[in-house]
Amino acid sequence: MNAGQGAIDPDALSWMARAHASFSGFDFVAGHAALERTLAIDPDFLPARWARFQLPPALAHRDAESVESFRAGWRDGVSEFATIDWEEPRQREQIWGCVGQCTAFYRHYLGDDVTADQRAYGALVGRMMRALTGERPGPAPPKRSRKRVVYVSAYTYEHTVTRLFGPLLTRLDPDVVETHLLQLEPATDAHTQSLLAGVAQVHKGPREARAWCELIVALAPDLIVYSDVGMHPLTQGLAALRLAPVQAVLWGHPVTTGLPTVDFFLSSEWFEPPGAERQYSERLVRLPGLGAGLVGPTSPTRVPRSWPARGARDFVELLCAQSVFKQLPTQVDAMISILAAAPNARLHLTPHADALARVAWGKQLGSRLRSAGGDPESQLVLHPLLPLDEFRGLAAHCDLGLDTCGWSGGMSALDQLGEGLPVLSVPGDSMRSRQTSALLQRLDVPELISRDLADYCDRALALIADSSLRQALRERIVAHRERLYNTGPVHRAFADFIARAA
Repeated sequence: MNAGQGAIDPDALSWMARAHASFSGFDFVAGHAALERTLAIDPDFLPARWARFQLPPALAHRDAESVESFRAGWRDGVSEFATIDWEEPRQREQIWGCVGQCTAFYRHYLGDDVTADQRAYGALVGRMMRALTGERPGPAPPKRSRKRVVYVSAYTYEHTVTRLFGPLLTRLDPDVVETHLLQLEPATDAHTQSLLAGVAQVHKGPREARAWCELIVALAPDLIVYSDVGMHPLTQGLAALRLAPVQAVLWGHPVTTGLPTVDFFLSSEWFEPPGAERQYSERLVRLPGLGAGLVGPTSPTRVPRSWPARGARDFVELLCAQSVFKQLPTQVDAMISILAAAPNARLHLTPHADALARVAWGKQLGSRLRSAGGDPESQLVLHPLLPLDEFRGLAAHCDLGLDTCGWSGGMSALDQLGEGLPVLSVPGDSMRSRQTSALLQRLDVPELISRDLADYCDRALALIADSSLRQALRERIVAHRERLYNTGPVHRAFADFIARAA
C-alpha cells in the first residue's frame, strides 16, 4: 500500500512534507498553510484534501463558532470523498496516502453525538480500503484444538490501552486460547515485557500495511480484537478490512468505529447509559465493571519535578488532568470562572506532551484568565508529560480534580481517584462522557457529580472554600477505592465472549 506519489508533482510532495512536519510539531496554522500551497500546485492531490478536513485549524478551539466550523467542514469533506470513484487508477493509488495518514480523531472530541458521522466515515474508509486491496474473503479458519485470537495494538507500553486491556489478554487460558499479539509500533518498557510474556506469539513492527494484512491472513484467526480504533491510522486501515470471520474492538478509544467490518464493541457495564446500543454501529457488549483488567495502584508515588517551588501564598491546588483535545470552549469558560472567583486556587494542567503545544495553550488560557481578572502567573501551572509515578504524585498533592465535560477522564480519573483525589464531573449522554461520574457512583461520592456546568462551578467554589469537606470526600474515596478493581468477573466474561464469538 503506497501513497500514490509517483504521479504527483514534486513541488506538491515537497509542500505536503512541510505540512506533515508542521502538524507533527502541532503547528496547525503552518500545517494548513502548507496544505493550501500543496493544493494550489495539484488540486487533485487527495492526501492533502484528506488532511485539510481531518485536522482542525488549531490544536484548541477558541470558541463555539470554531467548533461548529470544523464540524461542518469535516462533514463536507466526508461527503466530498464519498463521491470519488476509488476504482479509477489515480484515485486508487492515493488511498493509503489518505487512510494511512490520519484518522477522524479530532472530530471525535467536539462533545456531540458522532454516531451518524462515524457510520458515514466508516462506510467511506471501508470502501476505500476494499478498492485499494481488492479484498476477497479469505478461507475459513481451520478447525483447531484452541481458538486463535489476534490482538492488534500500536500502544504496547505504559499507555492507557495496555494498562487497561493487557491483563485481559495475558490471563486467557493458554489451553483454550492461542493468542497472537500484533505489535504495530516498537516498544520496550515493563508493560511491553509483561504483555509479550503473556501471549503465545508476538509479531513485531514496524511493517507496511500490506505486510500486516498478509500476516493476518496467513494466521487465519478465529477472532481479531483491536485494542482501539480511531487513534492510529494503521489500525484504522486494518480494521476496515474483513481479515477474520469475527472482529471486535475494546474501548481503548471509546467511539463507535462506524466500520461495517467490526462486529462487536466491548465496553463497560458501568459506563454505558441505557439505550447505548443506538450509539454504535457494532453490536454492543457490556463487560462487567470497567470492562478492563486494570489492577489498583501498587507502587509508590513521587512529587513531580515540575511541582512549583513553595511561595509566599498557600493555594488550594486544582487539577485538570485531561488533554487539550478535551478542553472545549465551554470547559475553558468554566475553569476560568472558577479561578477568577477563587484567587486562592491554583490550577495544574497536563494538556499535551509537546512543549510548544503547551506553551501555546498556556498563552491562550493565560490571556483568557487575565481578561477575567485572574492572575495566570500564579494560578496556572502547566506540567509536561509525567511518568506514571509522578502523575499519581501530582494527584496525591492536589486538593480537587476538575473533570472535562463531553469527554471525561477514564484512565486518568482512575489514577486520580486511586490516590483519593476528589474529582468533580458532569455526566453526559455517551459512554465517553460518563466514565468519571460512573466511578464516583461506585465510590459513593455523589456530591462530586454535577447537574451541568453551572452546578459544576458552584460545587467547585464550595469545595475550594471547605477543606473539611474535601478531606471527608478524600477519606471516603480511599475507603471505597478497592471497589474499582474487582477484575475477576471481567476476565471470565472476556473469555466467555471469545468462546462464543469465535
